Amino acid sequence: MHYSFDFDYTLADSSDGIIICINFALKEMGYLEHSKEDIRQTIGASLIKALKFLEPDSNSIEASQFIQLVQQKADEVMLDNIIFYDSVEDTLSTLRKSGHFISIVSTKYKYRIEAALKRENILHLVDNIIGGENVNNVKPEPEGLIKAITESGISASETFYIGDSTADGECANRANVKFIATTTGVTDLQLLEKWKPVKVIQSLNELIEFIQA
Repeated sequence: MHYSFDFDYTLADSSDGIIICINFALKEMGYLEHSKEDIRQTIGASLIKALKFLEPDSNSIEASQFIQLVQQKADEVMLDNIIFYDSVEDTLSTLRKSGHFISIVSTKYKYRIEAALKRENILHLVDNIIGGENVNNVKPEPEGLIKAITESGISASETFYIGDSTADGECANRANVKFIATTTGVTDLQLLEKWKPVKVIQSLNELIEFIQA
């Protein structure tokens, strides 16, 4: 089997870093800073969609500037603000020992994810990472997930995608893989259930219980 994971709010909470980066960019562009609650609603979406959500009147030129500023600040602060959930290492290790293929498909850049996994000494537990810079179209477009499936050599019918957002659910559905929804993010369960998850979990520990059942 192939178990593919979203990153933010699925494997780790990096919301503090994202909030710092987005508010830095907004301030540099002459906008007011936004609340933590508003910014948390954008996590997992592309930066273009995040800016449009926060500043509906922004334009494409501003979007390019916004992306550049967010990434500039992220290079300074993001790694120190990525906090993995307690059960991540045990979950990935259990999947690995059982012979499953493990991937991460995220809008977050691959090199940031790799650096965070390396810091925790768990990079070796992941077979493949598809980050936002590795695709032309980020989630909910299924490009990244399809790429991970192709590179795994395992069929879509034997793939699960685990994520916390409606973008994750839509991505899984469009890639024709089974969706496992986790409530560790900020998305209401009712919205996640729209994408017909085969299982809803409250922590990764429940994923192992589901797999071993």
